[in-house]
Amino acid sequence: MQGRICLVTGATSGIGRETALALAKLGATVVIAGRSAEKTATTAAALRSITGAAVDTLVADLSSMAQVVSMAEAFKAKFDRLDVLVNNAGAVFTDRQESVDGFEMTFALNHLS
Repeated sequence: MQGRICLVTGATSGIGRETALALAKLGATVVIAGRSAEKTATTAAALRSITGAAVDTLVADLSSMAQVVSMAEAFKAKFDRLDVLVNNAGAVFTDRQESVDGFEMTFALNHLS
């Protein structure tokens, strides 16, 4: 994975964080994406400390199509390519909710983002 650029969504905890950590240990440049600027910064600092790898962050609520587009544009502004995409962000909402775009929230986050 040396020299590869990898984007992992939902990377501030759980499977996403462990995936980002594994990719960083393999020498990849890892970009972690999450909803919270604080959590993404904390996670990135931890991954850098553990691995010494290049770790960057993007902040976006992926249930919003506008934020998905903004995140993609921010990624393209920093990097010339994407080698690996791990679409890990996801959730299940027990009560019906709608995204800002009018989609059912679970569908918006788990399928459209």
